[in-house]
Amino acid sequence: MAVSGPGGAAPEEAARGGLGRSRGPGGPRVPARRWGRALALALALVTTVFGCTDTRGIVQIAWSFVDRGGNSVFPGPLGDTCSFHGVVDGADRSFDLRVAVRLCDPECSAGCGDDGCLLVDPLVYSCLGARGSSEVPAMDTPYEFKVEVLADLGSECTCVIEEPCAEVPGPRLRMVRTGLITDLQVYQLVLGLASPSQAELSLEGCCALPPGCL
Repeated sequence: MAVSGPGGAAPEEAARGGLGRSRGPGGPRVPARRWGRALALALALVTTVFGCTDTRGIVQIAWSFVDRGGNSVFPGPLGDTCSFHGVVDGADRSFDLRVAVRLCDPECSAGCGDDGCLLVDPLVYSCLGARGSSEVPAMDTPYEFKVEVLADLGSECTCVIEEPCAEVPGPRLRMVRTGLITDLQVYQLVLGLASPSQAELSLEGCCALPPGCL
Protein backbone atom coordinates (compact mmCIF):
# COMPACT_ATOMS: atom_id res chain seq x y z
CA MET A 1 0.00 0.00 0.00
CA ALA A 2 1.18 3.50 -0.81
CA VAL A 3 1.47 5.69 2.27
CA SER A 4 0.86 9.42 2.14
CA GLY A 5 1.32 12.13 4.70
CA PRO A 6 -1.36 14.42 6.08
CA GLY A 7 -3.11 16.80 3.72
CA GLY A 8 -7.08 17.38 3.13
CA ALA A 9 -11.00 16.76 1.90
CA ALA A 10 -15.72 15.00 -3.72
CA PRO A 11 -17.19 15.60 -7.69
CA GLU A 12 -20.06 13.70 -10.14
CA GLU A 13 -21.35 10.44 -11.11
CA ALA A 14 -20.93 9.57 -14.75
CA ALA A 15 -23.49 7.58 -16.66
CA ARG A 16 -22.36 4.23 -17.92
CA GLY A 17 -23.16 3.80 -21.58
CA GLY A 18 -23.66 0.59 -23.50
CA LEU A 19 -20.12 -0.22 -24.37
CA GLY A 20 -18.81 -3.12 -26.36
CA ARG A 21 -17.04 -6.01 -24.70
CA SER A 22 -14.08 -8.07 -25.75
CA ARG A 23 -13.03 -11.58 -24.87
CA GLY A 24 -9.48 -12.77 -24.45
CA PRO A 25 -8.55 -16.30 -25.57
CA GLY A 26 -10.56 -18.62 -23.36
CA GLY A 27 -11.08 -15.77 -20.89
CA PRO A 28 -14.14 -13.96 -19.54
CA ARG A 29 -15.87 -11.16 -21.34
CA VAL A 30 -14.17 -7.89 -20.40
CA PRO A 31 -15.77 -4.44 -20.83
CA ALA A 32 -14.01 -2.55 -23.60
CA ARG A 33 -14.10 0.48 -21.32
CA ARG A 34 -11.73 -1.29 -18.90
CA TRP A 35 -9.12 -1.61 -21.65
CA GLY A 36 -9.52 2.09 -22.34
CA ARG A 37 -9.02 2.91 -18.66
CA ALA A 38 -5.92 0.74 -18.47
CA LEU A 39 -4.46 2.37 -21.58
CA ALA A 40 -5.21 5.88 -20.28
CA LEU A 41 -3.60 5.08 -16.95
CA ALA A 42 -0.51 3.58 -18.65
CA LEU A 43 -0.12 6.66 -20.87
CA ALA A 44 -0.46 8.95 -17.85
CA LEU A 45 2.27 7.05 -16.02
CA VAL A 46 4.60 7.02 -19.05
CA THR A 47 4.27 10.74 -19.73
CA THR A 48 4.83 11.51 -16.05
CA VAL A 49 7.96 9.36 -15.89
CA PHE A 50 9.51 10.91 -19.01
CA GLY A 51 8.53 14.44 -18.00
CA CYS A 52 6.65 15.17 -21.22
CA THR A 53 3.47 16.38 -19.55
CA ASP A 54 2.18 16.61 -16.00
CA THR A 55 -0.85 14.32 -16.06
CA ARG A 56 -1.48 14.12 -12.33
CA GLY A 57 -4.24 15.51 -10.17
CA ILE A 58 -4.60 15.82 -6.42
CA VAL A 59 -7.10 13.92 -4.27
CA GLN A 60 -8.02 15.44 -0.90
CA ILE A 61 -10.11 13.93 1.86
CA ALA A 62 -11.00 14.80 5.44
CA TRP A 63 -12.65 12.55 8.00
CA SER A 64 -14.11 12.49 11.48
CA PHE A 65 -14.67 9.52 13.77
CA VAL A 66 -17.87 9.37 15.84
CA ASP A 67 -19.50 6.74 18.03
CA ARG A 68 -22.88 5.18 17.23
CA GLY A 69 -24.62 7.98 19.10
CA GLY A 70 -22.99 10.59 16.85
CA ASN A 71 -20.64 11.82 19.58
CA SER A 72 -17.27 13.09 18.35
CA VAL A 73 -14.31 10.79 18.93
CA PHE A 74 -11.60 12.32 16.71
CA PRO A 75 -11.20 15.18 16.23
CA GLY A 76 -12.65 15.47 19.70
CA PRO A 77 -11.87 13.84 23.04
CA LEU A 78 -9.09 11.79 21.45
CA GLY A 79 -6.06 13.65 20.09
CA ASP A 80 -5.43 11.02 17.39
CA THR A 81 -6.41 7.45 16.46
CA CYS A 82 -3.09 5.86 17.34
CA SER A 83 -2.59 3.31 20.14
CA PHE A 84 -6.10 1.86 20.31
CA HIS A 85 -6.52 -1.49 21.97
CA GLY A 86 -9.14 -4.23 21.92
CA VAL A 87 -9.79 -7.88 21.19
CA VAL A 88 -8.45 -9.02 17.81
CA ASP A 89 -8.41 -12.71 16.94
CA GLY A 90 -9.21 -13.65 20.53
CA ALA A 91 -6.39 -11.64 22.13
CA ASP A 92 -6.12 -8.10 23.49
CA ARG A 93 -3.92 -6.15 21.08
CA SER A 94 -2.76 -2.61 20.40
CA PHE A 95 -3.36 -1.05 16.98
CA ASP A 96 -3.61 2.24 15.13
CA LEU A 97 -6.78 3.22 13.28
CA ARG A 98 -5.91 4.53 9.82
CA VAL A 99 -8.01 5.71 6.90
CA ALA A 100 -7.42 4.24 3.45
CA VAL A 101 -8.87 5.27 0.08
CA ARG A 102 -9.14 2.76 -2.74
CA LEU A 103 -9.28 4.06 -6.35
CA CYS A 104 -10.94 1.50 -8.55
CA ASP A 105 -12.36 0.87 -12.00
CA PRO A 106 -16.15 1.23 -11.55
CA GLU A 107 -16.67 -1.21 -14.44
CA CYS A 108 -14.80 -3.99 -12.64
CA SER A 109 -17.36 -6.69 -11.83
CA ALA A 110 -15.51 -7.98 -8.74
CA GLY A 111 -16.07 -4.66 -6.94
CA CYS A 112 -13.75 -2.14 -5.36
CA GLY A 113 -12.92 -4.44 -2.45
CA ASP A 114 -11.05 -6.71 -4.88
CA ASP A 115 -7.40 -5.76 -5.47
CA GLY A 116 -7.80 -6.71 -9.13
CA CYS A 117 -10.09 -3.69 -9.58
CA LEU A 118 -7.56 -1.16 -8.24
CA LEU A 119 -6.20 1.37 -10.73
CA VAL A 120 -3.52 2.68 -8.33
CA ASP A 121 -2.23 1.51 -4.96
CA PRO A 122 -4.51 2.38 -2.02
CA LEU A 123 -3.84 5.72 -0.33
CA VAL A 124 -3.24 5.12 3.38
CA TYR A 125 -3.10 8.02 5.82
CA SER A 126 -1.56 8.62 9.22
CA CYS A 127 -3.38 8.00 12.52
CA LEU A 128 -2.17 11.43 13.67
CA GLY A 129 -4.33 13.55 11.37
CA ALA A 130 -7.88 13.97 10.10
CA ARG A 131 -6.97 15.02 6.54
CA GLY A 132 -5.07 13.47 3.66
CA SER A 133 -3.82 14.59 0.25
CA SER A 134 -2.19 12.57 -2.54
CA GLU A 135 -1.19 12.92 -6.18
CA VAL A 136 -2.67 10.33 -8.53
CA PRO A 137 -2.78 9.95 -12.34
CA ALA A 138 -5.49 12.05 -13.97
CA MET A 139 -8.09 10.12 -15.97
CA ASP A 140 -10.65 11.00 -18.63
CA THR A 141 -13.18 8.71 -16.90
CA PRO A 142 -14.11 8.65 -13.19
CA TYR A 143 -12.47 6.64 -10.49
CA GLU A 144 -14.58 4.79 -7.94
CA PHE A 145 -13.45 5.95 -4.49
CA LYS A 146 -13.98 3.58 -1.58
CA VAL A 147 -12.96 4.55 1.96
CA GLU A 148 -11.92 1.96 4.54
CA VAL A 149 -10.89 2.03 8.19
CA LEU A 150 -7.80 -0.08 8.85
CA ALA A 151 -6.42 -1.58 12.04
CA ASP A 152 -2.63 -1.38 11.79
CA LEU A 153 -0.98 -3.72 14.29
CA GLY A 154 2.54 -3.03 13.00
CA SER A 155 4.98 -5.40 11.28
CA GLU A 156 2.84 -5.19 8.12
CA CYS A 157 -0.14 -6.73 9.95
CA THR A 158 -3.15 -4.73 8.79
CA CYS A 159 -6.81 -5.58 8.36
CA VAL A 160 -9.92 -3.79 7.12
CA ILE A 161 -12.41 -3.15 9.94
CA GLU A 162 -15.86 -4.27 8.83
CA GLU A 163 -19.34 -3.63 10.23
CA PRO A 164 -20.52 -3.47 12.95
CA CYS A 165 -17.17 -2.40 14.43
CA ALA A 166 -16.77 0.40 11.88
CA GLU A 167 -19.22 1.88 9.37
CA VAL A 168 -18.22 4.01 6.38
CA PRO A 169 -20.13 5.81 3.61
CA GLY A 170 -20.59 4.01 0.31
CA PRO A 171 -18.38 4.39 -2.79
CA ARG A 172 -18.35 7.62 -4.82
CA LEU A 173 -17.54 8.25 -8.50
CA ARG A 174 -15.28 11.24 -9.05
CA MET A 175 -13.11 12.61 -11.85
CA VAL A 176 -9.44 13.43 -11.31
CA ARG A 177 -8.29 16.06 -13.80
CA THR A 178 -4.78 17.20 -14.64
CA GLY A 179 -3.48 19.89 -12.30
CA LEU A 180 -6.74 20.15 -10.34
CA ILE A 181 -7.86 19.12 -6.85
CA THR A 182 -10.57 16.50 -6.42
CA ASP A 183 -12.09 17.23 -3.02
CA LEU A 184 -13.76 14.19 -1.45
CA GLN A 185 -14.94 16.44 1.40
CA VAL A 186 -15.55 15.08 4.91
CA TYR A 187 -16.32 11.42 5.58
CA GLN A 188 -18.02 10.58 8.88
CA LEU A 189 -16.75 7.21 10.10
CA VAL A 190 -18.72 5.43 12.83
CA LEU A 191 -16.97 3.28 15.45
CA GLY A 192 -18.61 0.78 17.81
CA LEU A 193 -17.02 2.25 20.93
CA ALA A 194 -18.11 1.77 24.53
CA SER A 195 -17.02 5.37 25.26
CA PRO A 196 -16.07 8.17 22.82
CA SER A 197 -13.29 9.30 25.15
CA GLN A 198 -11.54 5.92 25.41
CA ALA A 199 -9.34 4.40 22.72
CA GLU A 200 -10.82 0.94 23.18
CA LEU A 201 -12.47 -0.94 20.32
CA SER A 202 -13.15 -4.66 20.11
CA LEU A 203 -12.56 -5.99 16.59
CA GLU A 204 -13.68 -9.53 17.30
CA GLY A 205 -15.35 -10.88 14.16
CA CYS A 206 -14.75 -7.60 12.27
CA CYS A 207 -11.09 -7.75 11.29
CA ALA A 208 -9.56 -10.66 9.37
CA LEU A 209 -5.80 -10.59 9.89
CA PRO A 210 -3.49 -12.00 7.21
CA PRO A 211 -1.84 -15.35 7.97
CA GLY A 212 1.20 -15.03 10.22
CA CYS A 213 -0.13 -12.05 12.20
CA LEU A 214 -0.86 -13.98 15.38
